[in-house]
Amino acid sequence: MSQSSVTARYTNAYATALDILKPEKLPLAFKRYGQQGANTYLWLRAMSAKRMVSNELYSHWEEDLINPTFSALAGVGAGASQLITLSPTDLNAASQFYPQRTDILFFKGGKKGIVTAVDSTTNPAAPVLTVVPLNASYTLDAVTAGDVISVISNSSSEGADQPNGRATGYTEFTFQTQLIKSTVGATGTALTDQTWLTLDGLPDAPLYTEALDKMAYRQSLAISHALLTGVPTDDTVLDSTTGLPFKATEGMLTVANRLGNPRTYTPGSYTVADFDGYARILDREYAPNEVSYRGGLDHMQDVENGLVNYLAGTRVDYTGVKSQMNSLGVTQDMSINIGFSYLTKGGRVFAFSREPMFTNQQTLGIPGSSMPTTAILTPMGMATDAQSGQRRNILGYVYKGYGAYSRENETWSVNGAGPGMKVLSTDLANSYMRSEIGGEWFGVNQWITVTGA
Repeated sequence: MSQSSVTARYTNAYATALDILKPEKLPLAFKRYGQQGANTYLWLRAMSAKRMVSNELYSHWEEDLINPTFSALAGVGAGASQLITLSPTDLNAASQFYPQRTDILFFKGGKKGIVTAVDSTTNPAAPVLTVVPLNASYTLDAVTAGDVISVISNSSSEGADQPNGRATGYTEFTFQTQLIKSTVGATGTALTDQTWLTLDGLPDAPLYTEALDKMAYRQSLAISHALLTGVPTDDTVLDSTTGLPFKATEGMLTVANRLGNPRTYTPGSYTVADFDGYARILDREYAPNEVSYRGGLDHMQDVENGLVNYLAGTRVDYTGVKSQMNSLGVTQDMSINIGFSYLTKGGRVFAFSREPMFTNQQTLGIPGSSMPTTAILTPMGMATDAQSGQRRNILGYVYKGYGAYSRENETWSVNGAGPGMKVLSTDLANSYMRSEIGGEWFGVNQWITVTGA
């Protein structure tokens, strides 16, 4: 039998051998990766750009051009009279088209002509316009296949009847919701495992204490990527468990590349002249003057460097003086601030902000991805549904629901362990999240995407 008491000094080695020293552990779980990225979902929620729908498929109507241009199917030589055949893209499904007799046309060379006759009976799929100059002193310039021609006015003779009526069409855009789920669980034993950490303000808390917060983050992240870069499914990919198709919504970057104006640039060579091109696109699409410009870190650095280069040689001063009091008196330190929030160019105001999700190296910003050099430009304003007349944010999302039942963010628990009522015989505590959401995007023809290539 060993002696429990001996003649000896108390030393660190003696206490250590008895294994009675309390470990010195800071009860703090430091977030060495910070907040690990903001997300698009919270940004859209902050804009209050959401609505409830009661169907997986939902749509809205957008008004087409009121006075559209048309293009020539084939080339026509210069002369005092021209026969211009309409391109098939200028006809709708019922072989209807916009230009008509008595219209005054404008050609790219600046000449103008009047439509004196329209032949849509010989070949209804390819109507032919007879066009003559407004003045006999000049001839019409040659027309090349694909040339765009516009209708700028019309002229009638005295006593002539009224021209045919014109109708503006509408285009329906349809989207679908996506069902996103997350789960976190623990055994009853794990629920009672004490740790050294203070979690959610609770000292020595079990790890499960923060598990719900982490589940909410992952759920929000999944929603954000669906709304930002989601690719819509076509019902061909089936779940082997249920036999039913997976459903996915279309994200804003995806729809912008499909229906908007995708452009590329060479990383490291951004110039102010690039904004001239954006302004021309926005002007062509009759977009509002205020434009949100959200880009990945690499892209926004290129924009910033391009603006600095543009201002080189001017008197723009990026330096400042900061005065502060210390034990030695007042000191003054120099500071440099290169932060461009807005640029007004071509009558447009571009408001800059960084999109952290494009650069998150655990998601879109993985090595080799072009997403850090990507930006999306979206005019800011309200859209009016052409059929219902309702006003909506240009950017938005929907969630499934009916009446008081909302499926935007459902959270519930089914427990066989832990405090409170048990509804399971197994020694488990399970918490769940479920969201059925989808993107809803208006006026995408006005959007611009820019990617480094």
